[in-house]
Amino acid sequence: MLPHKKMSALICVLLSTPVLGVDISQEIKAAKENTAKIKNTDVFNAFISIADDSYIENRIISILDKDLDPIPIAIKDNIDVRGLANTAGSIALKNNFPKNDAHLITKLKKGGYYVIGKTNLSEWANFRSYESVSGWSSIGGQTQNPYGENRNPCGSSSGSAVAVAAGLVPVAIGTETNGSISCPASVNGVVGIKPTVGLVSRLGIIPISKTQDTAGPMAKTVKQAARALEYMSGYDPKDRRTSTIPADFNFQFSQNLNRLSLQSKRIGLLSSGSEDSEGNKLLSKATEILGKLGADVIPISETKEYPGEEELFVLLFEFREGINKYLRK
Repeated sequence: MLPHKKMSALICVLLSTPVLGVDISQEIKAAKENTAKIKNTDVFNAFISIADDSYIENRIISILDKDLDPIPIAIKDNIDVRGLANTAGSIALKNNFPKNDAHLITKLKKGGYYVIGKTNLSEWANFRSYESVSGWSSIGGQTQNPYGENRNPCGSSSGSAVAVAAGLVPVAIGTETNGSISCPASVNGVVGIKPTVGLVSRLGIIPISKTQDTAGPMAKTVKQAARALEYMSGYDPKDRRTSTIPADFNFQFSQNLNRLSLQSKRIGLLSSGSEDSEGNKLLSKATEILGKLGADVIPISETKEYPGEEELFVLLFEFREGINKYLRK
């Protein structure tokens, strides 16, 4: 063990020494300034907690040591991040500090992402009651849609969507059981990807339904979301559902993005049934663009019956089993 003064001097040298042309001290300074900016400008209440400077500094040093570019990312507050409380927005879990990162967090860190904070959500992922309020939690309060304070931010990944929409972070992670990524992404104007259940490990996520839960990225662009999905996806020996991923599966989602990537892809189009003429015009325009890029857009009848009651029955059963298992650990 080095004497205290020598250790302090060594740390100062390390922080001021460029690594392959990168000034570590400047990277740390920029990251801390970004964190301070979020604290001062989060007027829409997207975040429920922010990582402290020492946490950020350690992550930046670790990332640069691996010759990676640091990327700030916000994490929905129902995903385990070591060092930060994981509350699901509930006072009941305010002292829930996980001992380990969720599997998807471990994988994101390997890609150069560092957690800048946890985002607010509809408490208990909108599973608190039949009359839950989107974007509200007892710990985080009400998250607001940046396009209008009277507009619904949707949920339950409200804070993750708003953090991206407001320009506070380039990428955030949300979770979805039934619409909790797709809805807030839609109404806040960001890209949201709800992966097939089993593509991303569910280990370390406060559960609702093991057969329907999944985490997914939310970002400003498709490429940013695709890159995050590349890193957070993959096999986890502690989540049997991930064993269904084919051995030859191609995880290079962002590298496969080009003008030919939609050729012959079948995309289902469910009519919104909306009377919003502007919204319908945008939907028609998007459909036209997809067709020109080679996609086969297939209309889906809105009269199709969906198993809503059966889905709720499964949720109620699996939540009790899943939350008890999570709390026991």
